[in-house]
Amino acid sequence: MTMEDSTRPVDRRLRVLSSAIAILDSLGGTSAFEALEIRKAVERGTEPDQKLVRSVESALLVAAMSPKLSQEEAPKEGGFLAAASGVFRRLSRPMPTRQQVRRVYKEFGHAFRRKPTG
Repeated sequence: MTMEDSTRPVDRRLRVLSSAIAILDSLGGTSAFEALEIRKAVERGTEPDQKLVRSVESALLVAAMSPKLSQEEAPKEGGFLAAASGVFRRLSRPMPTRQQVRRVYKEFGHAFRRKPTG
């Protein structure tokens, strides 16, 4: 096993954590802080607390069902009022789509699921 082989899973886990933190932060709550704790553990090279992993995974599952998520295919609106409301939507924090949350949930599960030993 080369040095590059040992860093790839960590890099993937950091990428997944960044996505999870962004999603959880956009929806509010304390789960983004738990994901940050997991990120710190991964950066230190230690295994994260499995309670935190389960908590973040559960939060992502709940987030996938959130009514706050943006629509995957927002209808195109015309006119001045639609353009003005679009400007205000872009200024606020963008909400992830349900499809994005599902993808991150699956990637998080694959990245942090305990491998069977034996």
